[in-house]
Amino acid sequence: MDRQPSAGECSTMESVHASAQLARTRGSFDPLVHWAGRFAVRRALKRVVLGQTDVATEWRYWRQASRLPDGRPGSLVSGASLLGCSRAENGIGESCRLAAASLTAADVPFGVVNMPFSLHCRQADLRAAAHEIPYPAHHANILHMNPPEMRFMGELLGRRGTRGRITVGVWHWELPVLPRDWRPFLRDVQELWAPSRFIERMLRDAGAADVVLMPHGIEVPVGEALTRSELGVRDDAFVFLFMYDLASYQERKNPEGAIVAFQRAFLPGSPATLIVKLNNAMFHPEKSRKLQELAAGWPNIRFLTEPLDRPRVAALVRACDCFVSLHRSEGFGLGPAEALALGKPVIATDWSSTVDFVHREHACPVGYRLVPVGEDVGPYEAWQQWADPDLDEAADWMRRLAHDPDAARDLGRKAAAFMAREFSPRRAGERMRRRLIELGAMAQG
Repeated sequence: MDRQPSAGECSTMESVHASAQLARTRGSFDPLVHWAGRFAVRRALKRVVLGQTDVATEWRYWRQASRLPDGRPGSLVSGASLLGCSRAENGIGESCRLAAASLTAADVPFGVVNMPFSLHCRQADLRAAAHEIPYPAHHANILHMNPPEMRFMGELLGRRGTRGRITVGVWHWELPVLPRDWRPFLRDVQELWAPSRFIERMLRDAGAADVVLMPHGIEVPVGEALTRSELGVRDDAFVFLFMYDLASYQERKNPEGAIVAFQRAFLPGSPATLIVKLNNAMFHPEKSRKLQELAAGWPNIRFLTEPLDRPRVAALVRACDCFVSLHRSEGFGLGPAEALALGKPVIATDWSSTVDFVHREHACPVGYRLVPVGEDVGPYEAWQQWADPDLDEAADWMRRLAHDPDAARDLGRKAAAFMAREFSPRRAGERMRRRLIELGAMAQG
């Protein structure tokens, strides 16, 4: 007798079937542009008036849009649609890609809807591209975006893209109090998945009713390390690494703290080396120049400014001996988490989300005092608080590791074992699977 497919196989086949149906509707038709959203009629009229299209084409697009999943019974399939800027080379994009890797590891049916946000970043990370679908097709929508992006998502999807679905928000915020203008969006999600205990507490304090702790599963691309000659450092150097995206907020990331701590720990002629990797330096030359001025006279502080793809960034971390993050706050801390997963000791501020994995047993937490932000910095209001890390303690950690590289490597081995045990994609995916079953987005099995 022919074997009957299991429930898991059935849900996977349903997902594949739905993806194929959506692919057939696509062609030149893009659901996020043509007819699916809140202002579809207005946008269609504008395209016709501007001569970008004609009435017959818009009529065809409308017919195609009418076949998209609309949330009515029978139109959706088991599993989850991940909505986010899944190709963007930034933290929010990486959140979506990590979720895709975790759901894959746990054999959960899903698709990825790449939303046109974060366009100020390179859109070149295609690790989740094989899972892309043009429109949400599953019983759950998992939104890897913050409320400012949710405003635009509603305009792009309209009711058709959210009706009849369970809506889960994955928000990242770095300070202890949720912004006032984010709070109205609490009613637009059934529950929130918090990547860290810090975010979980912040959301509960803001009045969110349903918050589930759902840490990221950390996946780092496999590859070889860069050679010391490629980095331009001595073979006997103990190399510290600090990475910072100049498109982010410098006051929060605190690159000056890493440079000053290194300067307190070592002399300019020391073999110890600090590599400062700056992303998007070409778009922010003034910020880059000021940091390099701070390091003037220190030949063992080197700056890397050329763009690196994801595997090359991982290769850079592998080539170094210790990762440094003297942040004032982090919404998760992907840099320190990935360095730990790669077996590198991490010197990091002992506050905010990184406390979930920067433990004294396998890392180097740095003390701090809480201080007011002081003046408005982007979305961070002056009255909020963040950490001022103890740079002398950070410098002491640097000296201790550089003087005892065997102890540093031992910390790294313990760190890698901890991350593989507690933050693997499989473990994260199983947590998501269990919760999706509890929510009714997929069947047991």
